[in-house]
Amino acid sequence: MDGADVIQEKSPGSNAGAASPQEIKRALAAYATPNAREGVKHFVLDFVLYGLMIAGVLFLQPLWAKILCSILAGVKLANLGTMGHDAAHGNLASSRLANDIMGIALFTPCLYNYRLWQHDHHQLHHIHTNVNHQDSWVPLSKAQYDALPAWHRALHRAYRSSWGLGFGLYYLIERWMPVRFIPNKGVPKEIRASAWRHLVYLTAYAALFIALLAAAPLYSRTDSVTAVLLGFVVPFYLGLTIFSATVDVQLTH
Repeated sequence: MDGADVIQEKSPGSNAGAASPQEIKRALAAYATPNAREGVKHFVLDFVLYGLMIAGVLFLQPLWAKILCSILAGVKLANLGTMGHDAAHGNLASSRLANDIMGIALFTPCLYNYRLWQHDHHQLHHIHTNVNHQDSWVPLSKAQYDALPAWHRALHRAYRSSWGLGFGLYYLIERWMPVRFIPNKGVPKEIRASAWRHLVYLTAYAALFIALLAAAPLYSRTDSVTAVLLGFVVPFYLGLTIFSATVDVQLTH
């Protein structure tokens, strides 16, 4: 008898026979136990693939190959962000420290502040999904929309374009900058110092990474503009776009 059998057997007809939360947890435990070997394997594999795509941008000569590598690097950034989400939930390894180390590393290329993610995603999103705080893709009421200035209404229309071109724009403006990167005034005092330290770390990483790309002519045949555009700007925006589209489907169906 597997977990599904336990739950179905306990819950036909009425609540009287429903499984308790403890029974459900026990039934699903076999499917929710972290496998450190698998977690580390995918952690390393995704980083290697992302690194290879950035190397392709820098060292492959045909422009089409550089563009293809840039797009694939954006896809891998979305993968790294998803795996960082799993690490933050403690799903990649049994050790909390190992999950935190992998989570911080996975969020670094995405420029996601790990401390802010833990607060917003765990303490707000999962407890009050789209209800009592500004979650992702929360729809505006007609009155709220009408009260916005014209430029802001146009921005929301761009976010929700039927072509899907606004996914990345939405996440960049509404979620990444104020929620995933820079600590805002709503961040609790007990985590504010840690969140600012993470911001300093991410800023230093971004500055170093962009500087290395800008210096591409010193070690490759790629010019600085192409290296920064295809090595950082396009992958970062595409990663945000994929992440934003995924969240939109999950939260608004």
